[in-house]
Amino acid sequence: MERNHWATTMFQKIPVNLCHLGPAEHDYFNFLTPFAFKHIMNQLLLVSKVGNFQETTSFPTSYTLKTGKGLLTVSTKKCLCDFASSMKLPCRHIFCSQEGT
Repeated sequence: MERNHWATTMFQKIPVNLCHLGPAEHDYFNFLTPFAFKHIMNQLLLVSKVGNFQETTSFPTSYTLKTGKGLLTVSTKKCLCDFASSMKLPCRHIFCSQEGT
């Protein structure tokens, strides 16, 4: 019973201060749960800290990025970093590669 009450409350709560969101963030807010939206917003804030991408020759929308764990291949829709693999949400690398296209 308490679980159902918590779930209902979570979906009924709507934050009042949404004016700071851009159109893309507002779409994520409307589509995702509050938990997932919080993680997406953190990833969007980290986009500026992503290093330089190098476009791969095999695929035009695929990029290589040097990270602390080695080379990472990123496309505009898929990344194999720990965040994207575990959360199944777009990561900062994907957002950065989308800005580059």
